[in-house]
Amino acid sequence: MKIWTDKQGKPVGIKEFFSRWKQGINNVTPLTQAGFNLFGNTLVLIGIILGVWFASSNHFSWLIIVLIGSFLMSGVSFLATLQRLLLLLDIEQMKNNFIESEGGNINHE
Repeated sequence: MKIWTDKQGKPVGIKEFFSRWKQGINNVTPLTQAGFNLFGNTLVLIGIILGVWFASSNHFSWLIIVLIGSFLMSGVSFLATLQRLLLLLDIEQMKNNFIESEGGNINHE
């Protein structure tokens, strides 16, 4: 049974789809992964803030306490992911600067 199609419009079977998916997942860089994680953490934080607003408007004090605790944990995760992303961007910039300036050759003289 062919459910998916590729970029050329040819039908793709389940086995071929999952083999292509696995190949794509293996090619994800740490920089791309950190970017996606940061986006996901942002959505979680927005959801928690909306949950606190909803809980406060309906006087669910116990839910506010739980959401504030999860906000703190998600906030720490967000900051850690942001630091990781910035570090990876710096490493990528250093690598690109090195390749441009040295041509990729290392001389120990």
